[in-house]
Amino acid sequence: RSGKLPSLGSEDEFFDHKRFGTGSTYGIQIWGGNASDEEALRGWLFANVGGGNPGPGALWLTEEGEIDEISWTLLKQSDGTYAMQTANGTVLTAIDGGAPGAGFRSDTAVDAIGDAERFALIDNGDLTVCIRTSVGTYISLGSGIVAGVSDISRALRFRLQLFELAAGPTG
Repeated sequence: RSGKLPSLGSEDEFFDHKRFGTGSTYGIQIWGGNASDEEALRGWLFANVGGGNPGPGALWLTEEGEIDEISWTLLKQSDGTYAMQTANGTVLTAIDGGAPGAGFRSDTAVDAIGDAERFALIDNGDLTVCIRTSVGTYISLGSGIVAGVSDISRALRFRLQLFELAAGPTG
């Protein structure tokens, strides 16, 4: 991967979320919120120091960052949800499973994926998704980036920009 930060807003580089597979790496762009006061919000979902942070400040919103801090590898789970792997190999965890107002940590080992590490990508029908925790809360703004609300109308919206496509099956 190059160290250059991709530009925001190039629609031809976004993929339909139904095609997200395991092992591909994305930049997750915050593309506003469903609330009117968040419509113009833009930036990247940022893993503090590239992952490995015990939280609660492991997840930030930033306008720029190093490629390893804004890279997320999606690991598809058997139930259709995704674990979100950081550049250092650990995965994102919703603290307290995603309890309202709880933050995130990024120090869970990839072989320890449980319910708190599973996220659903909810299609908004406009090239954006909302990200829902296993307990039904959505990633939103609060005192930072939190699993703050169970009402999708207050959730942040995201676009996933492909950074690196995983190799497909052979043979």
